[in-house]
Amino acid sequence: MGTGDQDHEDPAKSVGGEVMHHGFDVEVARAYGVEAAIILNCFHFWAQKNAANKKHIHDGLVWTYNSRKALAEIFPYWNENKIRRILEKMEKEGLIVTGNYNPSGYDRTKWYAISAQCICQFSQFHLADLPNRFGKNAQPIPVNNTVNNTVDSGNASAKPGACSSEEWEEYLAYSEGFLKKQQDMWGKLVEVTDVKIKSGARAIDNLIRVKAFPRKTVHETIEWARVHEFWSLQLRSLGSLTKKGKNGETKFANILAARAREIHNAR
Repeated sequence: MGTGDQDHEDPAKSVGGEVMHHGFDVEVARAYGVEAAIILNCFHFWAQKNAANKKHIHDGLVWTYNSRKALAEIFPYWNENKIRRILEKMEKEGLIVTGNYNPSGYDRTKWYAISAQCICQFSQFHLADLPNRFGKNAQPIPVNNTVNNTVDSGNASAKPGACSSEEWEEYLAYSEGFLKKQQDMWGKLVEVTDVKIKSGARAIDNLIRVKAFPRKTVHETIEWARVHEFWSLQLRSLGSLTKKGKNGETKFANILAARAREIHNAR
């Protein structure tokens, strides 16, 4: 099994010629703990190297890979079981995503990437060396029509029990208005149906009430995507916002990260 990007490197010395310090960001540590902050700091260091070298870019994220044994060498103050528990918790909390981009089907070495959600929450994890979210070696996350159709059916049209009637009416109006604007832009590619309106309203409710995104952030992100040259066609209805793409992130998180990156690069 391969040991990944840091194969045969002495973790106390360097990666790619630069010293890797085992430190952490106080803001991250305050929110998720020192252990997660240390690992995120190191993952960001390796991701910067990979982004600069235009490698390990998949599904719009920059990845690094290592076995737990190798990670135990990189973090000698933790054993393999401790590292496993930390990483599992980080994945559960949405700080990282995992994948398998090994060329050999027999190689089960895990790949790790800092999630779009984490990048949006902590601007220090933006990768300035990455030309854009869908760089030369990256492909835009494909629209999964099967998933979208599932969203627009069955219980997806019912009002969530914890959502107030006033809020539900607000979300319905917003979802319908969004669909009509998209239909004006894309014509027959967008249908304005009762099911799509309601599934969009449920997605808005989920983002604001369940995921606790600020209402202003949700609206501004959606409006940005609606007129974006790539995301506009990918977001033909709001019901798909809470569905996950191939990179393990929801469409809303991916759009949020793309918008944040554009704002960051414009500074």
